[in-house]
Amino acid sequence: MNRLLLTSCTAWLVAVPSAVLAATPITPPVMYPANTWQGRSQAIVRVLDRQDSHVELLTIPVGSTQPFKSLSITAKACLDRPPTLSADAAVSLEVADSHPDGVHFTGWMLAAEPSLNVLDSPVYDLRVVSCSGDPVAPTPIALKDLAGVLQAAVAPTTQNTTNPAQPDGAPVVANGVPAVQSAASAPGGVTQPGNAPPPQTLSPPATQPNPVTPYVAPAAPPPPSEAPTQLAPTELTPPPQAPASPQPQSQSPGTTPGQNGPTQLAPPVPYQN
Repeated sequence: MNRLLLTSCTAWLVAVPSAVLAATPITPPVMYPANTWQGRSQAIVRVLDRQDSHVELLTIPVGSTQPFKSLSITAKACLDRPPTLSADAAVSLEVADSHPDGVHFTGWMLAAEPSLNVLDSPVYDLRVVSCSGDPVAPTPIALKDLAGVLQAAVAPTTQNTTNPAQPDGAPVVANGVPAVQSAASAPGGVTQPGNAPPPQTLSPPATQPNPVTPYVAPAAPPPPSEAPTQLAPTELTPPPQAPASPQPQSQSPGTTPGQNGPTQLAPPVPYQN
């Protein structure tokens, strides 16, 4: 019995805090805007010599110059993002090569996007790693102050659109007269029925019923007649025959073609001496 009672009490103690925590709203964490950068006092860069594959990690204080073989690297500024944003670093560099055909570089390099701006040198390769050191200008706003600014920006603002002269939250009716008057505001300290305007009853807008078209059933087809339909006889017309081709007429000897009848030839006259 004691064991059962202890088990039930333990289950109740475990269930009550979980229910209370489930009903408690949790404030989302405050994060800096995406365009916020924090200044640092040191810049960390990586330099590669392609001739002998020598790699060196340099920590350059902001405003100073550090040599690497024939290079002179000057860090003008170093910026990185606050801890609540994705890590990235931007360094303003000025690089000069002492070789006669050496290259010169001046601009910003990003650690997360090294291909945006590179040192165009056939011998050296330079990349930004990160920023370090103490925070310097520009310094972003503190998180506690940023939380207040964000809450003020997203807080809903209530405005009395009926009568701007009245404070927010005061009930106002037509002509700017308060709907409820207190006893102190009425003459003699007693609320007079005549001071307050009669209550206005708002009737719902009249709605017109939508016209409904009655359903009309389609007419049924007429039933077929019982007597069979007599069909008139159809006379068949013989197909037209093609005209007969003319037959060639045989010519008898002694006739000339092209005449209506045969032509009789005269007998030959004998030759006389």
